[in-house]
Amino acid sequence: MDINRIHNVKDRLYEGNQLEKWMNNKLKNGYNPFAEAGTVFTANQPIEKQLQTIFDEQFAGESKDTTNSYKEHFNRFMKFINEKNLDQLSMAEITDEICDQYRNYVIETVSENN
Repeated sequence: MDINRIHNVKDRLYEGNQLEKWMNNKLKNGYNPFAEAGTVFTANQPIEKQLQTIFDEQFAGESKDTTNSYKEHFNRFMKFINEKNLDQLSMAEITDEICDQYRNYVIETVSENN
């Protein structure tokens, strides 16, 4: 069902709740959306492999400009990860502190290039 076609907010909320119950029941009974979508679950792999998998899946049909833009961000992030010797971490191990360090790294590297 296309829930976005329901214009009445109350009816849309009701349908959303029904969909949530339906999906939770499927998950409880062993449904794996990753298996159906053909997505490889990579929780224990190093971050570069995890991000490369996401990149490949998400940007397969995008324009060359879009892909190049995301690739530039990906490469900058991986350069940071490698310089900090964090390349064996998984995405789940990335902390707020590491994110703050990366933000500062981006600010510094962008200002150095200007």
